[in-house]
Amino acid sequence: MRRGSDAAPKLKHLPFFELLAKDEAREPDARHATAGLLMLRLLDHWEIAGSPMVAPESVSVRSLRAAIMALPAGDAVRECLLGIVNAVQTLQVADSAPVLPRLQAYASLLERRAEHALAADVYASIAERASETTDGDLLIDARLRIGFCERTLGHFSEAEDAYQTAGTIARRRGDVERVLRSRTGLANVASQRGNLPLAESLFEQIVREGAERELPGLQAGAMHALATITYKRGFPARAVRMADEALQLTTDPVERERLLVTIGALLTALGRFTAARDALMVTELTARTEEARSSARVMLLTIAARVGDRAEFEEGLARVEGRALNAETEANFLIESARGWHRFGESERASDVLERGRRFAESHGLSRSIFEIDAMAEELEREASVARGEEGADATVSGTLPGVELRMRRLAAALTETPGA
Repeated sequence: MRRGSDAAPKLKHLPFFELLAKDEAREPDARHATAGLLMLRLLDHWEIAGSPMVAPESVSVRSLRAAIMALPAGDAVRECLLGIVNAVQTLQVADSAPVLPRLQAYASLLERRAEHALAADVYASIAERASETTDGDLLIDARLRIGFCERTLGHFSEAEDAYQTAGTIARRRGDVERVLRSRTGLANVASQRGNLPLAESLFEQIVREGAERELPGLQAGAMHALATITYKRGFPARAVRMADEALQLTTDPVERERLLVTIGALLTALGRFTAARDALMVTELTARTEEARSSARVMLLTIAARVGDRAEFEEGLARVEGRALNAETEANFLIESARGWHRFGESERASDVLERGRRFAESHGLSRSIFEIDAMAEELEREASVARGEEGADATVSGTLPGVELRMRRLAAALTETPGA
């Protein structure tokens, strides 16, 4: 029987091969990718060939252990991969179910390193192996993380598919919290695609249900997203207050650092540069995830451009260029880099960077970024100086932001006073 074109076989673990094929791949990244790829391929072959594949004298095991030991001592990825291969070798039969939580931990570490394509591949490996009957929570969580990673990479259709699948399984299992998490993911996709009315409606409903069901984490995440939408609608001071309320609700350290980046960005838009720096410097120094750290660096670069500090701007460029960024942060980096070069009188350079930003935003379907680029292109054509505080402050800004600024100052002060910081 003839195979349809859409059923063509696909190379497993392609993101790992792609990273290793890059000429510019840095050695530490290549070592991590090699060890991860060998581990995944060992699991694949173990399930087919059985226990002989993981015998101590096996070539595959020896190669994998050598690759793992080539990673730096104390590296969390190294320890996690060692745990996986040790667990596999202790099992009498080729049963991957006991290994799935360790795979989940490995994928989470890849996320922290901002290796979202690799993380999505590992989460997909979990989803392929997990049973809805016995591993239901793990299966849903893997699908949710696939959605997040694909959304971060700008692959919105793939993200929607993952979130919808997670929601369907969660509904079958009567898991209300994970249903809401899947809807949160779909709302985030709608927001990134520029459908703000739909996203706003979905997030408002999630905030209400999160409060009713006493799920403050979900409530805080939805409020965070609403703050971003509120800013895009032209109300930055109101957005700061919403983000600050979400910050006080959340107990999730990763969500907390993302909120600090958002608050820093919103305070920057309002010209409150000192408080913005406080929030962003705390995040850059303490972030658990490379995503938050890189976003903070982009915003610190933005502040340097807006206050006219060229030395700090160029130093900021060096700290960000070449790093793995999610799609929205990459687009924002290019926009703010162009804005900075224009601010320092490098209009031709600014135009070149902005054109790179346009191509990137169009290739990833980032309609909001395309709108910003179009507006800035008109500004460059007029050769006007960058307008300060162009987003505008809503009428209630003066009476409501000092409390937020004070909290950011205290966070920064606490960090500098910590021994060994």
